[in-house]
Amino acid sequence: MRLLRLHLGDYHVLHDLKIEFEPVERARQAERPYSLDFLVGVNGSGKSTVLRALADIFQGLSGEQQAIKFAFEIEYWLEERSVRIAARNTHPETDALLDGFLVSKSDSLTDEMPAFDPEQLIDVLTPEQLPARVIAYTTGAEADWTSTDIRSVFNTSNSDVLPESAEERALRELPEQHIRSTAAEKVPSTIFRLVPKDDMSTVALCGLLVNAAETDTLNRPLKNVFAEAKINSVTGFALRFDISAATFAEQQAIQNRLARFAMRKNRNGGEVRLLFRLGDFATNLKDEFGSGLALYEFLSDLAISSDKKRPVFRGASLFIERHRENGQIPPLHTWDWLSDGERSFLGRMCLFLLFGETDALILLDEPEVHFNDYWKRHIVSLLHSVLTQKEATRKNACHLLIATHSSIALTDVHRDDIILLVREGLKTSGPSYTPNFQTFGADPSDIMVHVFGTQFANGERSVSYIREKIGQSSREQLVDLQNEVAPGYWYYRIQLEIDQFGKQD
Repeated sequence: MRLLRLHLGDYHVLHDLKIEFEPVERARQAERPYSLDFLVGVNGSGKSTVLRALADIFQGLSGEQQAIKFAFEIEYWLEERSVRIAARNTHPETDALLDGFLVSKSDSLTDEMPAFDPEQLIDVLTPEQLPARVIAYTTGAEADWTSTDIRSVFNTSNSDVLPESAEERALRELPEQHIRSTAAEKVPSTIFRLVPKDDMSTVALCGLLVNAAETDTLNRPLKNVFAEAKINSVTGFALRFDISAATFAEQQAIQNRLARFAMRKNRNGGEVRLLFRLGDFATNLKDEFGSGLALYEFLSDLAISSDKKRPVFRGASLFIERHRENGQIPPLHTWDWLSDGERSFLGRMCLFLLFGETDALILLDEPEVHFNDYWKRHIVSLLHSVLTQKEATRKNACHLLIATHSSIALTDVHRDDIILLVREGLKTSGPSYTPNFQTFGADPSDIMVHVFGTQFANGERSVSYIREKIGQSSREQLVDLQNEVAPGYWYYRIQLEIDQFGKQD
């Protein structure tokens, strides 16, 4: 799936915004079969808003939500089906909003699109005219993306899982992830899926299974991630279910698709806990679910259901073996025993592993939040390794659109992969821009100045202090000041001032 063009009328802070998505240069197509664009701008310029608008558009085009209440035009290419689609929600003469959509279709990426025909007004697109998935992840407020209330009823039944022993009960009492609140969650849909932050342990599990299923153990995608997080291996995991809240069909699905691979099944009242060896289950992942993403969707759908008062799937526990230190073998850790930063890093990197398995539009809203600078360096590299793996062919290439504030991440992409949004006054409008210099391999400080528009790359305190001292100091004071300053631009500026004293003498 590849976005080609987007025009938004009035959508929150956006007004008459036009984005032309640059195609990958021919010389780089062989090494990068996917599409990747970064949305960049100061706070309030509408980066996250563009992502939410795309989510609304595709939910409207698929019929998953009511008619879209804003004007738009969109054009995209479906790689798997070799079809180009253009859709719009404006009247060609009066710009009045319509309840349906005008669609043109082309079988070639290079041919001119046929003209829109008002007589061909349609309500929704067919599945063949839509990306397989639109997946979103935000580090911001999830309520901005969806707030559909779930109203449900109980449905109780029994199952034939084994009773729980004292040892197994002790395992169950290990720290667990927080159970997700269902007060303001979206009912699972067929095309759009927002990955909640509360799902990170489940996402991590599915990504770890994809990683473990890679037969080339020396080149598994998470090799460097494990090293940075000081993880030796993930030995196993446990899944918890509230069988009393499950329908008979859901109980059968849990039994046939999961429980039969478990090394142990525990039961305590209506709660069932399945324990697995990670490597053993990874070997069955593709045959049973097809992909890590499909497994995540299966578990996520059991965690949110429109006809239940409480979720069937209650969470995942991971059993993590840390690196040995001073010859000592550390105890097994669970997901909750990792720090917030480690959970964010491992969870989001595992999320990236799920993207190489479908023809999807991926919307990521500032995925670098809570990362240190070292971890930010790995974002594009890991995405590239996942999306160019041997299974990720041109037939399931996806488009990633990422809103970011990371100057480090932008040094890993070319300038035609960067979309600059500029807000002037109350609205962000007009055409988007690309940087006027090459960003690939650039110094992050140059990105800060020339892309993000900061006057200086250094902190404001140090800049103000040095500038004040330069204008008021003697030669001896400048020499002392230079000893306080790191090598770089300001060190050079101080040296120029010192040299001026020499010329005066």
